[in-house]
Amino acid sequence: MAPEPPPALAVTYREKVRPFIDLVDELRASGLDRDVTLPSVVVIGDQSAGKSSCLEAISGVQLPRGSGIVTRCPLELRLKKSPDPESGWRGYIHFEDKGETRWELDSPEDVGEAVKKAQNQLAGESLCISPRLITLDVESPDIPDLTLIDLPGIARVPVGGQPDDIGDQTKALIREYIQMDETIILAVVPCNVDIATTEALKMAKEVDPDGSRTLGVLTKPDLIDRGTENMTVDIVNNRKYALKKGYTIIKCRGQVDIENKVSLSDAMDKEEMFFQKHEHFKILYEEKKTGTKTLAGKLTTELVEQIKKSIPGLKEDIREKLRDTERQLLLLGDGIPEDPSSKMRFLVELLNGFTVDLEKLTNGEQVRNKMSVKQQKQVWLIGDVRDAYRDFAAELEGLLPGEGNLEDIEESIQTNRGRELPGFLPYSVCEAFIQKHMENFQEPASDCLLRVNQKVETVLSLLTTHWFQAYSQLNMAIKEKINDLRLAQERKAQEVIKQLFEMENLVFTQDAIFHSALKRLEEEAQSIKKGTNRNSGDQEDLRTDQQKESEEMLQYIKAYFEVSIRRLSDTVPMAIRLQLLTNFTEEVKYQITLMIAQPDTLELLHEDPDTTEQRTVLTEKRRRLTKANQKLAKF
Repeated sequence: MAPEPPPALAVTYREKVRPFIDLVDELRASGLDRDVTLPSVVVIGDQSAGKSSCLEAISGVQLPRGSGIVTRCPLELRLKKSPDPESGWRGYIHFEDKGETRWELDSPEDVGEAVKKAQNQLAGESLCISPRLITLDVESPDIPDLTLIDLPGIARVPVGGQPDDIGDQTKALIREYIQMDETIILAVVPCNVDIATTEALKMAKEVDPDGSRTLGVLTKPDLIDRGTENMTVDIVNNRKYALKKGYTIIKCRGQVDIENKVSLSDAMDKEEMFFQKHEHFKILYEEKKTGTKTLAGKLTTELVEQIKKSIPGLKEDIREKLRDTERQLLLLGDGIPEDPSSKMRFLVELLNGFTVDLEKLTNGEQVRNKMSVKQQKQVWLIGDVRDAYRDFAAELEGLLPGEGNLEDIEESIQTNRGRELPGFLPYSVCEAFIQKHMENFQEPASDCLLRVNQKVETVLSLLTTHWFQAYSQLNMAIKEKINDLRLAQERKAQEVIKQLFEMENLVFTQDAIFHSALKRLEEEAQSIKKGTNRNSGDQEDLRTDQQKESEEMLQYIKAYFEVSIRRLSDTVPMAIRLQLLTNFTEEVKYQITLMIAQPDTLELLHEDPDTTEQRTVLTEKRRRLTKANQKLAKF
């Protein structure tokens, strides 16, 4: 036989239990659940599953009852066992509604009406639901140390003017709470239904497939059809729908008990007697798998263990979010000073900081001024620019004339031959071919300029946003100014590149440079010829004189293009760098200096209301995280 239970759940828990529960309650009360996921016990169940009766028995307070959705807002029940057995009952209900609303309650019987009133205030007087949290604090010597969150019952059919998607709404709200790994799911299921069809267990299985954080509660055992009791025993013994945390079966006050004003304490005595004397359930009673007292103790133990397990990860999560919050506040700064002198100094430092970063980026230096690693990678300019230069040079190499051009060269030699004796190649043919083929190089040069210009534009947008996003008017003025300067420098770069190709049309290089390139090509051709002869022996040269002339001219053309490609591979990127990076940066610095000297610029320095609000929100978040960090340091 199990020992006689103390009255109304007067259970003595270990002294170390309360600090862990208080810790999470205080963290949630400070609003930390907006920043991190806190361990909790969440109560879910289908409508009329006995969820309210179960919570009444645990908490000792009278909750709203009725048909349909009775719980219309998440209700956090924070139960604190008073160490003094002679102390009275104390209760408070509070919620956020245009500021914090807090009501003191006189007795457990007042709770139901107070919850209804709070729900009407937050969700309206219809039967709609709201995600806004209501918190009920109860302190009494007759309750366990425990915190639970009660959620609306799972609706199947809309009633009484409820929206058609009320079922989806309740499921979405429940899923939001139970999907977190830190949450213990208390699934309330009546004994007189097929457990496999209950929505509560289906939803729990969706987010907790192995049942490792779901605890089942079977209610209404007195309504079981005779002859089916053993099926219920099998469920409680985890032989049917297995849950790693198992099941507890309870019997709460029914409607007749409420009408007869049976107290919660008397109801618990009746519950104990019911299981103790029941033909099928007494074995479960002896195994401590029955009763509200057993359930309360089990929940407290499970919650404390979950809190202990979560603390290391919670500490790291809070530290990480605190670092991120500090970084965001650092980016936002302290705001604009009020007095004109300090405001001008603030503006000068802001604009100078921008130009210093721009100069670093165009010179190939890293920028670390209040930037995250991700932002540093995004504004890294010189890497992409060098890639564009390298790809440009490789594309030019691919355009070098080859044997595919021999037929055109041979035809041009025959068509344009003048008074030259045989063996003398017409220079006009060589020059015309070079000039014509050189046109193919202009598109890669334009593409290289476009690519660098687009990267500069992207980096400028990121950099101006980084420095001036809090000051929309100044940001707009700066962006407009530097965009005009960038476009002007792009046009200058186009002109310089155009001039480079005009110079290439002159078809000139120093004799020594040309002979060096030609000699290298001839030696390469001779080496290939010797290798061919070694493999196949000396063969008769069957080429015509015209073919020999065209091949000779192709060698001259290739030699020249090797020189020209080498030249353009340097001069085009140098022109782009000079105009779009070096000269552009100098022009920006000059124009920024002029802006500082203009009185109108100071008028542009106004912080956006959104930025001010963001700083306020982040400051409050930092306060919450810092306080939580200090509390967790004790554990």
